[in-house]
Amino acid sequence: DSFNYTLCDAGANCLTGTVSINVTLGACIPSSNSANSRFITNVSLTGQTTSINNASGNEGGYANFTNLPAADLYLSGTYPLSITIGSNTTTLTSANHRSGWAAFIDFNQDGIFDTDTEKVYETNGTGGEEATFPFPTRNITIPANALSGNTIMRVGSRLYFCSGNPCGNTGNQ
Repeated sequence: DSFNYTLCDAGANCLTGTVSINVTLGACIPSSNSANSRFITNVSLTGQTTSINNASGNEGGYANFTNLPAADLYLSGTYPLSITIGSNTTTLTSANHRSGWAAFIDFNQDGIFDTDTEKVYETNGTGGEEATFPFPTRNITIPANALSGNTIMRVGSRLYFCSGNPCGNTGNQ
């Protein structure tokens, strides 16, 4: 965003300028050397009036989609979140996918995804309902004390267990 200003001295000599403001959300950037074994193919989050339904593919382990419209979520509201995953090496089924996923939302907008207070969902990828393929939709609740405004959500998936480190390397999965 930007705004113009004019400064004048007592002799009516004026200068006009523009101030440009570039606000970044400042979040860490994870890394991955996934070797095509697993990747997210879609993330869906239903908001009040605007939803996310973002198809993706094998972006080498990380992709930034902050350029897309954000879902509008209200404090204390509960919303359905779902992901689907794919693989370049095998056709995934409930019998072989053995993957997990995690989602984080930077509720305090400090650029750090706190694993205790900002992890909104995490699977373990080991069996039971988590072995369902595709993954079942999960409900997430926005805390009453979350900051308003643009906030980053990070979703990760990994072979064998969830991608529980939102800022680290997911390894060879």
